[in-house]
Amino acid sequence: MTQPLPNGIGAARRAAMEPRLWLGSFSDADLAGFATSDERLNLLRSGDTNYLIAKTRESEAMFRGQTSDADPEAQYLKEMKYSRDLHTLWLQTTAQTEGSWEQKQEAANRAVAHHYHLGYYESQGATLNRAPAK
Repeated sequence: MTQPLPNGIGAARRAAMEPRLWLGSFSDADLAGFATSDERLNLLRSGDTNYLIAKTRESEAMFRGQTSDADPEAQYLKEMKYSRDLHTLWLQTTAQTEGSWEQKQEAANRAVAHHYHLGYYESQGATLNRAPAK
């Protein structure tokens, strides 16, 4: 059981201290981890909305390279570079987008999907629809 907050705490601070329900799509860490993993798709449910991110041939070639016998160290460095670049693009897009956190996150996910040739889908029912690029 949580203890009530003292009355002397201002409304803004009180609101910041109370638990919140965060809704939204993939985070930058989710996308960066997915991009450098062996997984082909990732599904997320947030509230009533389903989100799916999927790799394409183009994104696979971009993230993994065209050959499977690449030098492991070079491959690791390439994956880390893409992870950093993806994270930077996501953060820049959220900073430049007006609106709620969920709108900023959605814009960033679409920008990342477009730039890295990922399939990005969302639905509020049984049918997933590909989200527009931007």
